[in-house]
Amino acid sequence: MRLVGLAAAGLLAAGVANAADANGHYSVRQLEMGRPCSSLSAQGAWSEADVAILSIWINGYRSALSRVTPDTWDILSDDAKMFPWIESYCAANPTHEVYRAIEFAFDQAFETRVRVKPKDG
Repeated sequence: MRLVGLAAAGLLAAGVANAADANGHYSVRQLEMGRPCSSLSAQGAWSEADVAILSIWINGYRSALSRVTPDTWDILSDDAKMFPWIESYCAANPTHEVYRAIEFAFDQAFETRVRVKPKDG
């Protein structure tokens, strides 16, 4: 058990693990976030289903990002502010995967993230 604790401490000391490949790409499971950006706007406007799926995936991504990013309580908590960044990214990069547009939006909002849990009341 002590060895497991030492191994965990070593991993933590080395920083957060990065599961991406050498080019920054990683496997994306569920909810079709690995599909190309062009598929979101192929019909000229996003469907309600696309918005619902994106919102679910974004909230999971946001939770994980807030969990592993130092000095971060929450980041870009308003989905409505995120969608224009996603639309802009997808328009400029139609062959890129949807998850890369979501990463772009979070990158744009990083400096304005909430760093400390707000006080209740």
